[in-house]
Amino acid sequence: MNVFDEFTREALATYVERAIDADGVVACLERLAAQRGAPVFVRFDHGPEFIAYAVSDWSRFNETGTIFIDQAHHGRTPGPSRSTAGCATSTSTAGSSTASPRLRS
Repeated sequence: MNVFDEFTREALATYVERAIDADGVVACLERLAAQRGAPVFVRFDHGPEFIAYAVSDWSRFNETGTIFIDQAHHGRTPGPSRSTAGCATSTSTAGSSTASPRLRS
């Protein structure tokens, strides 16, 4: 799983495992939130590790919005393999141009 800031395009984390479940996604987001603060929103594809209740709960508790990439247009390569772009998680912090109107203090 790759995590990057959509505004600065900075790579914030690369999480590599044989299989990543929702708990792994939450652990990665927790580490990033502890270092940089919770993002205004996160953007995911529709993988089961991203649509799980654990990730939804984390987002709600951290007042972080979730946006899901349109399945028809999210850059996946045709065929059975998933591209890196398809499983990337992006974040946006307050003050960036892609942030929602709600600002964090």
